[in-house]
Formats: sequence, C-alpha cells, structure tokens
Amino acid sequence: MPMGNWLEQVRREEKDMNRRRRRGAGGGFARMFGRRLAGRGRDGFTLVEIMLVVVIIGILAGLAVTRFTGRTEDARRNAAKAEIARIKTAVDLYEVDNGKFPSSLGELVPKYLDKAPKDPWGNDYIYNSGDGTISCSKLSE
Repeated sequence: MPMGNWLEQVRREEKDMNRRRRRGAGGGFARMFGRRLAGRGRDGFTLVEIMLVVVIIGILAGLAVTRFTGRTEDARRNAAKAEIARIKTAVDLYEVDNGKFPSSLGELVPKYLDKAPKDPWGNDYIYNSGDGTISCSKLSE
C-alpha cells in the first residue's frame, strides 16, 4: 500500500470519528444539552438532575396540599348541615306522631334515627326542646 493512500485513510477515519463525537449518540438532545449520552458508561442520572426533580415534585406537592387543606373543613361543615336537616326531619316526624317535641335527641333513637347523632367534630348537636331547633357549635363560629 503506498504511503499517500494510507495517510488519506487515517485522515478520513479521524474526520468520521470527530463527526461522530460532535454528533453524539443522542442526536439533537445531546447537542442541545452539551453532553454525550452514550460512551464512557454514563447511562444514569447525575445527582443534580435527581435533586432538581425532587425539588420540583416537592413544590408541586406543597401547592396541592395548600390548595386542599381548607377543603376538609368545608366538607365537615357541609356534612353537619346535611345531618342537621336529617335530624330536623326526625324531630318533625316525632312531633307529628306524639304532638310534642322530644325532650332530647336520644328519644329519636331507634325509631326515627339509627343512633344518637354526633357532629363531624365528634361533639353532640345542640338541641332546644322548646321549639325543636338543632344547631352545631362549630357552625356558629
């Protein structure tokens, strides 16, 4: 093999290697972020990348928690209002059957209510036997 052809071959191979090195294994993504994705055993994520993902997830979780924190109190208030309406119906039925309001909510059990009612916060409902009104201490706050 003549010396000129051999030198030409080496130069062509060097150009091909440089072109492949510049292009990288990842194509456009590797060029965009300036790193090679293949070769030299760098298949995993760096610590900085993992920390960045954890921080982003933490921020999103924090936003979700603050958005839904007040919703539990709203749900309890709505449940108490629905329960008061149910108890009021039971009190009205008792009054129709007996001609007077019950002296306590315990008289409504078991015929009109399954069990003695407690509000969503675990307290007893406030019952006025004089006019049959029912209220909840947390709803008046």
